[in-house]
Amino acid sequence: MSQRIVLVCVLVSFIACKSAQQQAEIKIVGGSEAKGDPAVVAIYIDKDHEPLEFTCTGTLVEPYVVLTAAHCLYEQHNLISYHHLVVIPGNDLRDDKKRANPIKVERTVDDPHFNSLKASEGYDIGLIILENDLDIKPLPYMKRPLTQDMIDKNIRLVGFGDDKRLAGAVPEIKREVTVKFTAIDEKFVTVGGVFKNVNHGDSGGPILMEVDGVDTIIGVTSFTSGIGFGASKATRVDAYAESFLKREIDLARRGRIAARSSKP
Repeated sequence: MSQRIVLVCVLVSFIACKSAQQQAEIKIVGGSEAKGDPAVVAIYIDKDHEPLEFTCTGTLVEPYVVLTAAHCLYEQHNLISYHHLVVIPGNDLRDDKKRANPIKVERTVDDPHFNSLKASEGYDIGLIILENDLDIKPLPYMKRPLTQDMIDKNIRLVGFGDDKRLAGAVPEIKREVTVKFTAIDEKFVTVGGVFKNVNHGDSGGPILMEVDGVDTIIGVTSFTSGIGFGASKATRVDAYAESFLKREIDLARRGRIAARSSKP
């Protein structure tokens, strides 16, 4: 991803502090190009008179709501104005023509407890509300609690990040890799390893598990203990399903209904 600066100290590894910039730059390592997953979209910074700058991955959970990491909404610890964020669907976004009509953002919101200086403490979850609906089927997110018996199940990591284990130019190609779900705690799921992992550019992307036969978002990529080398952490969406996600999505839905009903 691009350069969001969230200082994250991962005590398990001695690659101690990474910036939200480095994290936002967190591509799938050891995977392959994704052929599906249309609900997984790319997030760009769009500043006046400057080229679009890729920053993060996100997932449609409503036709007009993108779920992502809170740190993806920040730059140098400052909240990015929603006017300077856009969303682009697709799988290969290297072609400028595909980036000619980005989807504009109406507003953004992150968990009120999120601290960009202490992202490893959790709450790294946010939403982007779009100006217009996308004609893409959204993905459901996990609402019931994750349980220990889910450990060792297959999960998929999806994102637009770097596929090498060293930081470099983000290719803006959607990739996926299947790994085992290795651990959970109160705030995070632990995923990936040395040869299969998320990397720069995958922040905010979904951790998908098949639940009742349907790909379901169980986590949002937050940080890694070392650019494609160690295990990575993803924010548990079930931990914020009621306290944050449902409330904010319902608010966005009511706003959308009110706006439509006010049109002549």
